[in-house]
Amino acid sequence: MAGLPALLKTSASLKRIFTFWTVFEPNDEPLWADVRQALSDFLLEEFRAGALAGTKPEQAFFVRCDRTTMTQDDIDKFIEWVPVVSATRIPSLTDNKADVIIKTFTITEERKTQIDFSDVYFVTGQRILVKKSNDTIKEAADLGAKTVCAQRGSTSEQNITKANPAAKVLLLDSYPACLLALQQGQADAVSTDETILFGLVKVDPNTKIVGKPFSDEPYGIGVKKNQNGDRQGFVPFVNTWLAGMIQDGTWGKLYEKHITPVSGDKKTSPKG
Repeated sequence: MAGLPALLKTSASLKRIFTFWTVFEPNDEPLWADVRQALSDFLLEEFRAGALAGTKPEQAFFVRCDRTTMTQDDIDKFIEWVPVVSATRIPSLTDNKADVIIKTFTITEERKTQIDFSDVYFVTGQRILVKKSNDTIKEAADLGAKTVCAQRGSTSEQNITKANPAAKVLLLDSYPACLLALQQGQADAVSTDETILFGLVKVDPNTKIVGKPFSDEPYGIGVKKNQNGDRQGFVPFVNTWLAGMIQDGTWGKLYEKHITPVSGDKKTSPKG
């Protein structure tokens, strides 16, 4: 190695490169092969730049990533994180891209025909986000002829139309995109679950949440329906885990840490 600064630089570069994409892949041989190739290519470039000692690459570095470098427990504990938006939640389950979906997933009778749900782990309601300078929109009744942004594939669109049929709904792929539409004047308001709006207010303090909740949104963990025993006992397992978090106080502590600072209230369970 050319010295400690070069070592630290190489270590930081490796962490940045591999953390970006490996967390979204299954921890098995295809990933290990990709890691070996990517790491070898990176270190070869470092060697050619003079950052590694040795006259040949095989003297400068050696890469191994396989079952000999980790235990079965390491493999079993690995969690593959699958990014989803509202429109891809159910397909991610039915196409076996994810085992569970935890993403402000409202339990509805229509959705229950396609997937299974855990018990309710959170209850919220739909409200409205506007600019702080907006004094004309105070309730859902004020949304007539206004452009209201919601995420495509969510229940929010239906709730807006039900609350005020005269509202003009703008559907975008994400709520950050809706917030941008509000900021740029393409939308008069954003409407979705209060919990999501809490996050948008933290991003843009020049916005505010108005109106009373005009829907009931019970959240559940989405699970693929049991077929040929491939999910047998999985929903009861998830429900037992949720019940344990409520009973031992973990649920209440998480609520106080993440929700109380923006809601101002405290709860110990989904029921209050």
